[in-house]
Amino acid sequence: MSNFLLSWGNRSELVSGIHPVFLYSQEEYFITTAALLFRAGFNSQEKCFFLGDSSFVKNIKEKLDLIKFEEPSGDEDFADEEKKKSSSEEIFPLDIKEPARVIPIFQDIIQKLEGEPFKNARFIVHTDWLFQGSISIDNILLYEKEISSFLDKHNSPVIDCYKSSSLSGSDMIKLFTCHDGILVEGEPSFSYFTNFKELALKDILTGLYNERYLLERISEEIFRAKRFRSSCSLMMMKIEKLNEIKITCGQNKFEQICMEFSCLLRNSLRRVDLIATARNDCFVVLMPETSKKRAVMIGERIQKVFEQKLLAMEAYSGINMFLKTGISNFPLDTRDAEELTVLAEEALSDAMKDAGHRICLAHRDNDWFPPLD
Repeated sequence: MSNFLLSWGNRSELVSGIHPVFLYSQEEYFITTAALLFRAGFNSQEKCFFLGDSSFVKNIKEKLDLIKFEEPSGDEDFADEEKKKSSSEEIFPLDIKEPARVIPIFQDIIQKLEGEPFKNARFIVHTDWLFQGSISIDNILLYEKEISSFLDKHNSPVIDCYKSSSLSGSDMIKLFTCHDGILVEGEPSFSYFTNFKELALKDILTGLYNERYLLERISEEIFRAKRFRSSCSLMMMKIEKLNEIKITCGQNKFEQICMEFSCLLRNSLRRVDLIATARNDCFVVLMPETSKKRAVMIGERIQKVFEQKLLAMEAYSGINMFLKTGISNFPLDTRDAEELTVLAEEALSDAMKDAGHRICLAHRDNDWFPPLD
């Protein structure tokens, strides 16, 4: 079993297993994560080998050097020594374009590593490049079967990298059965799924929980809040003009914004807060033990970070985006789980009617509530 920590900024994911698969949407994201996989491999004393085009190797080396440059160390002597050891020269491309040649090359490399200080070899396979011109789910499954047989005999992790757009939904399901983990990447956030149950509960693009799981948790949280006489708030957010961006700037830009905003939410909220995606490109946050006043303060802070960080990025210069937020609370607005969601949606609709960033609160026509018990 291989375990390594994949880190980017203040985000990190523990990746475990001998045969994870990495899904990416853009080549830039693939290069970034490949560089981080090399870095994590060195820290785990696993020597990395890359199976792919030499031009990708060049870009990965440049990205790896940039990552090392951005990682400060209090011990300069150690940092210099670390730089020598983890030089980008440790990246070795394997120029193979035939899946049948993969296993013999892997075995040859493992034999040559005997006696070296590295504990093991780690292979990163750019499978889209490997199957260039003949990629099909049947060919992929045949290749994955050969890799599985290889892994039964060797403890050398193999990370297969696929571009998500090259696979249909049914193909992905077949592909997942061949791996023990799924890494979904969208710079700068990473999401790692270790089983199908977790995958079924999360959105594959952002790694956030899906609407089905959110509704289950709202009911549980309302029950808990009733029992302990506490409160909880529900915050529903939507980025205005996001659909227009999808039409004018393309699907990739749309997905990039969603992933960036997901990362922003993760870094702005507590661990106990549940973040999810919902229909109509909405983002929802369930906040236990949170009053309505406190929820408004959190919403204002998220708006500020949205404007100062996400909108300030060069990639979004010239794009006008506004964050709309609707907030409902238990027990001030309702004592029913389903109505808590409805009221947050109504508040969000009110926010969408006004210009600029807006936070609107749920309101009721009367003040009568059924008893808590």
